[in-house]
Amino acid sequence: MKKINILFLIFVFLISLRESFSQSFSPKVIASSGNQVNVGGLSVSSTLGETFTSTLTSGNLMLTQGFQQPIVISLSISATPINCYGGLSTVIVSASGGVAPYSGTGTFQVSAGTYNYIVTDANGYSNSSNITITQPVAVSASSTSTAILCNGGASR
Repeated sequence: MKKINILFLIFVFLISLRESFSQSFSPKVIASSGNQVNVGGLSVSSTLGETFTSTLTSGNLMLTQGFQQPIVISLSISATPINCYGGLSTVIVSASGGVAPYSGTGTFQVSAGTYNYIVTDANGYSNSSNITITQPVAVSASSTSTAILCNGGASR
């Protein structure tokens, strides 16, 4: 009976520890470069794209937990020049970082203007970038002439 009471007390003690130190984190990017915060016995440090950890200490008890932050999606956008007024440019959008596969990447045929491309990774994180496509001005021509008054004559 004494052994059951001791096991019960240990069980209650462990449950009370769990409840007093329970925490929850959601995996999201906290800082664009890195940060460290110390409050009481809680130390939280983070670096973009690196492991996010927290350490809680109380007496001789230490709890460390963490998860990997997503790496930011990086976009690469290139475009061919438009050589003639009213022509088209080929825009190539590619991505790295995040988790493949990506949506919003590929090759696009566009006319002159400003375009916003949004790329989303498999986890639903996205990044966007604008590109402005220019074109040459339209060529215009004009001419003037005078009437030829006689057969074999010339215009001035």
